[in-house]
Amino acid sequence: MSYLMYQDKMVTYQNKYVEKVVSVIPGQIDFLTSGDRVDFTSLPDVTGNKTINMGLWLNDTSTNMYVAFSSGGQPGDFLWVTYGNVPELGQVHLVVHTKNSPSLVRKAYNISAYLNMMVTLEIVKTSSAITSVKANGNTLTNFGSLFFDNTGGPFYYVGGDHHASIWDIEIVGSHKWIGYPYGNTNGAWVDTIGTNHGTITGTPGTRNLF
Repeated sequence: MSYLMYQDKMVTYQNKYVEKVVSVIPGQIDFLTSGDRVDFTSLPDVTGNKTINMGLWLNDTSTNMYVAFSSGGQPGDFLWVTYGNVPELGQVHLVVHTKNSPSLVRKAYNISAYLNMMVTLEIVKTSSAITSVKANGNTLTNFGSLFFDNTGGPFYYVGGDHHASIWDIEIVGSHKWIGYPYGNTNGAWVDTIGTNHGTITGTPGTRNLF
């Protein structure tokens, strides 16, 4: 509990100290089940040289999270960001996927040190490679590149389960979705740079992270 101060003294009213009201920004989205996601109007442009930023909260190793921006099939250039079990490694990792001709590349990053905290993720990519991935300003080490042939699709949504939260998604210069307050409503997912607005699918909840 904190109290209102004036000139280094606690303010009183009717012989009681006045409590300080702390402003809370309500309602970052809380993805609860695998059916919870935010669908976008069209495929965001993630081709070529791009910087992508987002805020994340990953509850634990049972949490799954995905950001899927792909035209599907055997695409020219795309971006997926996932958090969950990676069968080839037998462990839970953050994985960033993009085009690397003639195949596709998935780079895995151990982010166990960033669970149960607010994380600012920055991804810098080119038309055929991941240049860097940072969490809270720290460059993450790539634990391996895993190859596969296609991505299915098309996909243009973000989501997760088991208390994953995503906010402040920005494709620098093209799109930005704040994702709060009331992150489980469509109004939180208006594109503040472009016109590619989000629509809630499923029944996600909300949480107050900051």
